Amino acid sequence: MHDVYCCYGECSVHAVDYTGDFFAAKNGNFHCHNDVHLAESMAVKEALSWAKDRAWLKIRVLSDCQSVCNLINGSSLDHSYAGCVIDDCKALQRHFEVVSIGFIPRSVNKLAHAVARAASSQPGPNVWFSSIPSCISHLV
Repeated sequence: MHDVYCCYGECSVHAVDYTGDFFAAKNGNFHCHNDVHLAESMAVKEALSWAKDRAWLKIRVLSDCQSVCNLINGSSLDHSYAGCVIDDCKALQRHFEVVSIGFIPRSVNKLAHAVARAASSQPGPNVWFSSIPSCISHLV
């Protein structure tokens, strides 16, 4: 099981393995016109897509936006701009043997936010496997 933590704005995803040890991280930028709901939905979609591309079959995606988690896990319709992204997230869940989308308080999601902040000073997206990025080495 991989835990995948995500953060919005400057997109950040980091994964830990079943023992809780750092496994991989990815970051990049996307623009959502100050729409936190849309940005966090896009971050969860990016996390699901990345896990799918890595062929991880058992994942838990953790987001600090409880309303997005509730919309992805629920059956109610979202008529905002994020609604299409929420639908994409629901469709991506079909690619995993085990998948859960859960809430994590922002105060606990520090690694994801540190990786996200680093994206703002980079020319493009970065991916790290096995090696811990310097932007989070002090937190691991």
